[in-house]
Amino acid sequence: MGSRILKIVGAVLVLLLVAVAAYAAYVMLSYQRLDDNLPLETEAPVNGAALHEAIDVENGPALTVATANLGFGAYNQAFDFFMDGGTGSVAASEQVVRDDIAGSAEALGALDPAFLLLQEVDVDGTRSHHVNELAMLRDRFPAYASQFAQNYDSAFLAWPLYAPHGANRAGLATFSRYAVTDGLRRSLPISEGFSKFLDLDRCYAISRIPCSNGKELVLFNVHLSAYGADESIMAAQRSMLYEDMVRERAAGNYVIAGGDYNHDMIGVSGEVYDNQVEAVESWAKPYDFAGVPEGFTVSSRTEVCPVASMEYPERKLYATQFHPEVRHTEFGQTMLRNFLFNVCELMPDWTMDSIIEDSVAAIQEEVGEDRVILGLSGGVDSSVVAALCAKAIGKQLTCVFVNHGF
Repeated sequence: MGSRILKIVGAVLVLLLVAVAAYAAYVMLSYQRLDDNLPLETEAPVNGAALHEAIDVENGPALTVATANLGFGAYNQAFDFFMDGGTGSVAASEQVVRDDIAGSAEALGALDPAFLLLQEVDVDGTRSHHVNELAMLRDRFPAYASQFAQNYDSAFLAWPLYAPHGANRAGLATFSRYAVTDGLRRSLPISEGFSKFLDLDRCYAISRIPCSNGKELVLFNVHLSAYGADESIMAAQRSMLYEDMVRERAAGNYVIAGGDYNHDMIGVSGEVYDNQVEAVESWAKPYDFAGVPEGFTVSSRTEVCPVASMEYPERKLYATQFHPEVRHTEFGQTMLRNFLFNVCELMPDWTMDSIIEDSVAAIQEEVGEDRVILGLSGGVDSSVVAALCAKAIGKQLTCVFVNHGF
C-alpha cells in the first residue's frame, strides 16, 4: 500500500515538473521585442474634426498638456496591485474597466488639454477583460488625432495562481488637437536575464507637432521600467531618453516629456524634496482602505497598516495613522517640520522663551484671582501644564495626582 502511494505521489510530481517545464518553454519561445525606431501611425479624429495646423508661438493661447497612467482600467480605490505588495491582479469586472476608463477620460477632459500622454492603455488583455481601451479613448476624445506605441505584449502570465494576470497587450497613447507630422517608437534597453520576461517591451513614443516659427514641439510619452530592472538598466533607460531630449533642444525644438517614470529622474530627489528615507519605523493602528474618504489618496502604507497616511492636497488636508511626534518614529520631526513650514507655510519666528512668556501671560489673564485644581498624572502633557501654571499663578494652583494606570 505504501509503495503504491509513493508511486502516485511520484507520478504527480513528475507531471507537475513537466507542466512547469512546458510553461517555461512557452513563455521563453513566445517572447519577442519590437524593433527600435519604428514609425508610428497617426489616426485622424474619429469625428472628422479639423486639427490646428501649427502652434502659434507668438500669439497663440496657453496650451495644457495632461498625462496619466490609466492602470489598464483596474486601479480604483479598491484595487491594490500584487506586484506592489497588494493582492489585485485583474480588474474586478469588465464594467469596472469601462467605468474607470470613462471616469479617467472625464477627469482629463475637464482640463481641456491640447495634448494627452497616457500609459498602460490596454487594447486586449486578460487583466482588463479584453476591453479595447484605446478605442474607448478615441471615442471619448473624438476631436483629437492619436498615436499608439505598444510597450507590453506578454505571454499568459499564470501568476498569482488565485487570479492569473494572463496575456495582455498594452501601450502608450498620445492625443493631440494639433496636426502630428511624425511619430517614432524608441525601444528602451531592458535586462537580458530572466527578468526580461517581467519587463517585456518597454519603450517611449516621440510625437512631432509643427510650430508657426518653423520649429517643432516634440512630445515624449514615457513609461520606464518598474519591475525586473536593476540600477544599470534603469540608468541606461534614463540616459537614452535624456540624449534624445537634448538632441531635440539642440535643434531648437520645444521639448515636453510626460508619463510614468518609475525612477528617481534627477538622482537626488530625496534631497530636493526632503524625503529622508523610503521606509520609516513608527507606531501605527491598522486602518483599512474601505475607510478612506472620497477625494483622499493613500500616500504611505505598511504590511499591517494599509493606510498609514493619506492626503487631499486640493483642500490641504493631511492625515497620519501613526505618531510622528514620538521618538520611535524615524524622521518624525522632519515630517512635522515639513507640515508646519511647507504645507501650512508658518514662519519659525518663535523661541522657547517666547512660548513660556506668552503661555504664562495667557494663564494669568484667564485665571485672574481665582484658584486652579489640576489633575496631574506625571506624564509630559500634564507636567508641562503644571509647571506653566505654577510659574503663572503660584500658590493659586493645587495639583492632585491622578494614577490612571498607564
